[in-house]
Amino acid sequence: MKHRRIIAVLLVLALLLALLPASAVAATSPYAEHEHTWREISRKESTCVKEGKVTYACACGQTKTEALKKKSHIYRSWNTIKEATCTEQGEKTRKCKVCGHKEKRRIDRLPHTWGEWTVTVAPTDFSMGTRAHVCQICDTEKAEDFYPDPTYKRGDRGDAVRDLQEKLNAAGYDCGTADGQFGKKTASAVSALEEAH
Repeated sequence: MKHRRIIAVLLVLALLLALLPASAVAATSPYAEHEHTWREISRKESTCVKEGKVTYACACGQTKTEALKKKSHIYRSWNTIKEATCTEQGEKTRKCKVCGHKEKRRIDRLPHTWGEWTVTVAPTDFSMGTRAHVCQICDTEKAEDFYPDPTYKRGDRGDAVRDLQEKLNAAGYDCGTADGQFGKKTASAVSALEEAH
């Protein structure tokens, strides 16, 4: 008799549960999904060598762990291990205070320290000269062609331009009347002279 009553009660409960909506059943279940309320329970800080991690727990007993990114190296000051010169690059290095990681960088070459110009081929009225100078540190020599001083350009005026025009005309490079004005015709005569020489 007792068994029949128990079976009857169970059948009634099963029937009632079947009539309830599924959401009501899920809400009463201890395994139902809910909005977790996370709190931090442990933390291991990251370094420049290893990632860290932080662990959280919810009141329901569930936990989760998140990784913390590695930190940047904390470098000491640069230490020059090779000085730069005007012929070679230098080198500098620094170390991380935490893990000892080394970083190297090149140091750009220094500019040459040029001495005074020395004329090796003197310019003439119608030709460029050559001059050179030497670095006072490494003895590197640099040469270049140069025009006689002063060098005139279009738009210049004066007696010096008139003298140039007279010399151009005398050398067979027609620049018209020597009027002391460096114009289009004088520029053409100078170009013709440069092409010829």
